[in-house]
Amino acid sequence: MKIVLIVILVAIIFFCCFVFKVAQKISKMISEPNLKTDAQGIEYAKKSGDYDFYEALNKEDFTVSNFSGYVLHCQLCKNYKDSTSKKYVIISHGHKGNRYMSIKYAVLFQKLGFNTIIYDLRGHGLNEKAYITFGAE
Repeated sequence: MKIVLIVILVAIIFFCCFVFKVAQKISKMISEPNLKTDAQGIEYAKKSGDYDFYEALNKEDFTVSNFSGYVLHCQLCKNYKDSTSKKYVIISHGHKGNRYMSIKYAVLFQKLGFNTIIYDLRGHGLNEKAYITFGAE
């Protein structure tokens, strides 16, 4: 019986250490993300073969502020076939990326007749450095 309790205790200790290490890595990833630069995002778009298409689009930069005044940098890309299109899609990039990493998706929607809006998430790209809250703020 004592051996079983010792084995269970050791297993619990190892499990707690594992959970602690995972929590440390997640915490560091959120508080100190290794964000992609604009140059890295552009290089990513060039490798996908969509950057030249994006460059030829009629683009308009704008900003949007949230309730606390934090400013997000955005870009409206008018549809290349139909500049009067009323169809819009907002495309978000992934964690640690920037709006240039959304270009491959913008191209797909452009070809379907949509105007596309790409933007930098909080703390990414052209936006002021900030904690990434995943929508908590």
